[in-house]
Amino acid sequence: VQRDKLPGVFSEMARVSSGFVMLMEYAAESEEVVPWRDQSAALWRAPYGRMFMEHAPEFELRDKAFLPRKSGFDDVTQWLFERRG
Repeated sequence: VQRDKLPGVFSEMARVSSGFVMLMEYAAESEEVVPWRDQSAALWRAPYGRMFMEHAPEFELRDKAFLPRKSGFDDVTQWLFERRG
């Protein structure tokens, strides 16, 4: 998703969710490009969970966890949000 389209994507995720939204990200404090399969600018790390919270205040964070490679994931951070009320 192009960076300038993220606010709309987050809004649409919030709109269509009846209760929960889960995000999994390669976490970073700020956006950074990650080399991927000999491609540049194909994958980014960013604080997507924090960005979702800013664009969807009707959701609250229920869980956040780091999922390591040794557990079958790819060193990602998982965020679970629940719609308030």
